[in-house]
Amino acid sequence: VVRIPLILDYFRRGDLVVRPYNNCLIEVHGLVRNVYLPRYYENDGNGGNIFGPAEEQVRPVFESRGFTVTMVEHNFTNLTRLNGSLRCMTNVVGRG
Repeated sequence: VVRIPLILDYFRRGDLVVRPYNNCLIEVHGLVRNVYLPRYYENDGNGGNIFGPAEEQVRPVFESRGFTVTMVEHNFTNLTRLNGSLRCMTNVVGRG
């Protein structure tokens, strides 16, 4: 078992919001090993991302297992308020 950071955040109303990196998309076929991770962003007041340190811990976990990591840029704030993230956006894509 390899653990990756889990961001617990509180919105102004005091609601707990989880920002999980395991809510991602993984693509494996043949020698191709890709992972698409959500990039969570909130300005730290100095132009940086307060979630940057967590992201820096997550990337190497997947890279050390042979995955090419792609960070997906999107405002996931509304989805995280509903306990969702990147993978939740794709589970309604039509197949066939």
